[in-house]
Amino acid sequence: MAYKRMTAAEAATLIKNGENIALSGFTPSGAAKAVTKELAKIAVAEHEAGRPFQVGIFTGASTGQSTDGDLANAQAIKYRAPYTTNSDFRKHVNMGEIAYNDIHLSQMAQELRYGFMGEVDWAILEVCDLEEGETTCKAYLTSAGGISPTAARLAKHVILEHNQFHSPDAKYLHDVYELQDPPYRQPIPIVNVDDRIGTPYVEIDASKIVGVVECNIPDEARAFKDLDPVTTQIGNNVAAFLASDMKRGIIPSSFLPLQSGVGTTANAILAALSMDKSIPDFNIFTEVLQDAVVEMMLHGRVKKASACSLTVTNESLMKVYDNINYFCGLYIKDKKTRKQYIEEAIDLVGLSEFKKFYPKQLSGGLLRRLNIACGIAHKPKLIFLDEPTVAVDPQSRNNILDGIKKLRDNGATIVYTTHYMEEVEILCDRIIILDKG
Repeated sequence: MAYKRMTAAEAATLIKNGENIALSGFTPSGAAKAVTKELAKIAVAEHEAGRPFQVGIFTGASTGQSTDGDLANAQAIKYRAPYTTNSDFRKHVNMGEIAYNDIHLSQMAQELRYGFMGEVDWAILEVCDLEEGETTCKAYLTSAGGISPTAARLAKHVILEHNQFHSPDAKYLHDVYELQDPPYRQPIPIVNVDDRIGTPYVEIDASKIVGVVECNIPDEARAFKDLDPVTTQIGNNVAAFLASDMKRGIIPSSFLPLQSGVGTTANAILAALSMDKSIPDFNIFTEVLQDAVVEMMLHGRVKKASACSLTVTNESLMKVYDNINYFCGLYIKDKKTRKQYIEEAIDLVGLSEFKKFYPKQLSGGLLRRLNIACGIAHKPKLIFLDEPTVAVDPQSRNNILDGIKKLRDNGATIVYTTHYMEEVEILCDRIIILDKG
């Protein structure tokens, strides 16, 4: 099923005076930006005609010029939360033109769910890809998420900006998870930097989607200031302190995951840590991932990072996308073919009903099936399988054996080791027995 395509200008005409809009993104990264620029033009025209036109804007954090700046300059914002850094917006707030609520970012989605800010009439989400299902849409976000799952669930109507500036491989970056509200909220089950607990997409009721806007617009994230002698020395001091504690045994010799803040000082500390060869490669939890961390990952100093947003320059963002695409395309260059092969491998090992699951949520038998799917997705002609059915449940064993038979029948050469002679009888054309080896 294909959803209706429309221009950003056409989508903007659907939004009426007084309505509330919730946007994707966290910082200018991942923020919807095509429709809001057109909405600002409508506001200017309406005001010139003597008619009122203002909307409420809800976001995950700050946005860029295309939202906060252009809409503020058009006097099109009646209410705004939770945070902004835009200078044009700040000017209009200080002139008393905008009702602005600066609240803690972690509270924004919850307050929307509580209904404190009124109804959400529209959600506008920037996506790198989407699966256009008849009843449910799987929308894959770009460089940040913010309040997207809450926005999509609460909104009466949804517009998707399919921004082709972003690689469709950005879908592999996301872990979409919506918290329960108090008093039912449970601890967020993230212990390690690479833990995943949600889905890689935002699930949307397809009946809400009024249109998809195809666009190609760069992110509006900005670089932080370069390091100066003061911030460099701060970084060196903190790095020396942590290195000293590690040498004294207060910090384990394997080091610890760091929780990094945002801005020039955080960049200076991370840069100093990466230069200190006594500190091993490390992991990072951070609110936003900045250019410095991308460089450290490319050089192997940061192993894994968990963040709310890729708040990086577009040059750095392309490095991330190129890196993902490189590893995805080692065997299969064509993305459409690669996607087809992945689906076929999943079907072959009987994992279709578990596609929404992350590996940590799977049983041992299902993990074994997933391992085989990863190994055969690129359709190798020669496959080595070493006791693939050991210690798995009977259902998984049957699925694995059925999949291997299909691979054999489709022409693959399989070298199969096993202690189970009945498997040999079922699968093998030639047999070598290793005795007293």
